[in-house]
Amino acid sequence: MTRDSGSGGMGAGGLPALAAVAAGTALGIVAERLWSRSRLVEQPVPSDPQIAHGTAITRVVADDGAVLHARIDTPVDWRPGDPTVVLVHGFALDLTTWDHQRRALLGVARVVSYDHRGHARSAQAHRAGTGLTIDRLGQDLATVIEDCTDDESVIVIGHSMGGMTIMALAEQRPYWFGERIIGVGLLATSAGEIGTVTLGLPRPLAQLAHRLTPIVGTVVDREWLTNLVLRIRDSGSDLSRVLTRTYAFGESAPEHGTALVAHLLATTPLPVVADLLGDIGRHDRRDALGPLSRIPTLIIVGDADQLTPASHSRRLHQAIDDSTLIELDGVGHMLTLEAPDAVDSALVAFVTDIARFRHQDERRPAQ
Repeated sequence: MTRDSGSGGMGAGGLPALAAVAAGTALGIVAERLWSRSRLVEQPVPSDPQIAHGTAITRVVADDGAVLHARIDTPVDWRPGDPTVVLVHGFALDLTTWDHQRRALLGVARVVSYDHRGHARSAQAHRAGTGLTIDRLGQDLATVIEDCTDDESVIVIGHSMGGMTIMALAEQRPYWFGERIIGVGLLATSAGEIGTVTLGLPRPLAQLAHRLTPIVGTVVDREWLTNLVLRIRDSGSDLSRVLTRTYAFGESAPEHGTALVAHLLATTPLPVVADLLGDIGRHDRRDALGPLSRIPTLIIVGDADQLTPASHSRRLHQAIDDSTLIELDGVGHMLTLEAPDAVDSALVAFVTDIARFRHQDERRPAQ
């Protein structure tokens, strides 16, 4: 069941990793108790879409020379002027976390997805020690749009840190919104105040976790600590699985989704984790939301999201004039994997409506 509010006025792994460093055994106990009330469910891993399409794997070269891995899926009946959607994934994830949505959206649009620098197949695009920020990811998103979508207008959809990346782009290129960018989707994200999130923990423990965020940065400077963290992170321990299931998902944790998120967290380079955790904590782009009010904006969040709680999406809805808010009952942070049907339906309807209105405007005679 969903709750839909009409038009009105970090990724899954990062904060669990921080909480594990900060809270240790106490956090494991809390998480284990929380998980015991959840259930693991079977969901089929999405296969390649049956819709006839062509796939191009491409390398996008950023302005600093970094090379990003991108995928462009084009339906055979797609024509210039039809919708193009750019999908922007969250922290410590990759483009495969959009597989359900890519499959659904190919029925109505060309779909571009890519791995952030420092993540998955774009891992080598980040040089350790140079610092990685959401602002840098916003610049990368601009390059992806320019390189992969020709000159047409696009709809940009971001999950978690991907939504923050879109806000960074709005801060950098506000003039794109309403011209180059004609629609935005913000899934399980926040415009700021991540430091107030309790992670479902008692408030003193949550405050301790946030205060100790800089520890993640110092770990990568100490070899023995780095090796210890890597051994724990890569061990597939019960604690790491419990944390992933507890913090990334809500009432129903899909088995393949849990395994995917745990794997991506374990394989994201530690310097990337350190850089972005700190920057997510500093993220505050509430003043950059103005450009989004010029275009349709869809906001989706699960009401069981412990990383970017529903209250953050409600504030986005209040701040963005032409926005629609959908809340998914019992769903956690990884809503693209936990509630794919609901998310797919909402996104397809959103993209279809934008295309319909755009075509109507093109057919309307000049006054």
